Amino acid sequence: MELTKEEMIEVCKVYENRFGENNWCLTKHSGISPSTKMIVRNRSGFTPTLDVSDETVEAVNSHYGIDVAEHDAILFSTM
Repeated sequence: MELTKEEMIEVCKVYENRFGENNWCLTKHSGISPSTKMIVRNRSGFTPTLDVSDETVEAVNSHYGIDVAEHDAILFSTM
């Protein structure tokens, strides 16, 4: 069952409290089994999260002020 934007924002509040503002973002990861991943700045790899749509990923990143450039910077910092 997919989470709505509002439900995902509640989940993200936990990440924000743990990692700080704009130190994380959501992205779609299409590996063997496509899923949404939580990207955290300066941590190795991806942290799996609950299933959300592309639109929810974009809405949550927008809600938290994580634009495309910030999203990419966070993503590249984990590689």
